[in-house]
Amino acid sequence: CPPLPPPPPAGAASPKGDPPSAESPQGDVDNLIDLLMKEALTPLSPDMRSMVQKIGHGVYRVSGKEVTLHTISGNLYAYRIGDSVQHKPVKTLLIEEGLMAPEEERTGATPASNAPPVDTSSVARIAQISQQTSAMGAKTAGRSEE
Repeated sequence: CPPLPPPPPAGAASPKGDPPSAESPQGDVDNLIDLLMKEALTPLSPDMRSMVQKIGHGVYRVSGKEVTLHTISGNLYAYRIGDSVQHKPVKTLLIEEGLMAPEEERTGATPASNAPPVDTSSVARIAQISQQTSAMGAKTAGRSEE
């Protein structure tokens, strides 16, 4: 067996290249959670970004709280905050922790802004057909009573 390499010094990047903190500009992202967190932190000032540190795969410390993150359909969510299981978008968490102002959240990319536009013409057409069907039913019921 070849000898094992010595452990990295404290505070150094892991062999995978994980940065010691999320705000590290030279830190490479190696998974979707890291990439989405980096994007979520982009509008924040360096002081606010320093309040978020990566402590493990999908686990960050946000304002002193350990937060477990996960993705659903390409969107980043806080799953566990401390010992409490919560399911909220990471931007909502950043706002609640005072790291992001609500107007910054609105200008950033949110799941709602990435949704395709709703085709209201089809909704209106379904409502119109429903009304016609109801009116025909009322006429038919009126004839059967005569």
